[in-house]
Amino acid sequence: MFLLDLRALRAAQRAAELVGKISESLILVRLFDEIRTFFERN
Repeated sequence: MFLLDLRALRAAQRAAELVGKISESLILVRLFDEIRTFFERN
């Protein structure tokens, strides 16, 4: 029982890290996109 809880906790932590990395890269991509369109307009 306790081992299963630990495994579930580790899986949840890994999933959270993955989501964090994905959202981080999405933010970076959007930021670069904004900068590029800003310079294209000016």
